[in-house]
Amino acid sequence: MSALGTFFLAMVQNPDIQKKAQKAIDDVVGHDRLPDFTDSIPYVDAIVKEVSRWRPVVPLGTVNVLHMHEFLMSYQHWQLYLIE
Repeated sequence: MSALGTFFLAMVQNPDIQKKAQKAIDDVVGHDRLPDFTDSIPYVDAIVKEVSRWRPVVPLGTVNVLHMHEFLMSYQHWQLYLIE
């Protein structure tokens, strides 16, 4: 799912958060112009960061694996186990 799709999903599931964000935008920007990147709206910035944290578009970390060294009938091999 895209970041924009995740944002819309979050706003549909949390209408009270959407109303607070709209109020924060209206308080800073008003009704006579559109917001731009120079506007400082901490509540909206937090929502954007939360959407990125909630459902990242791409995995940002490496896979956590446990390397287990085993001996099986005098045959030495490695196994990888996914830790979730």
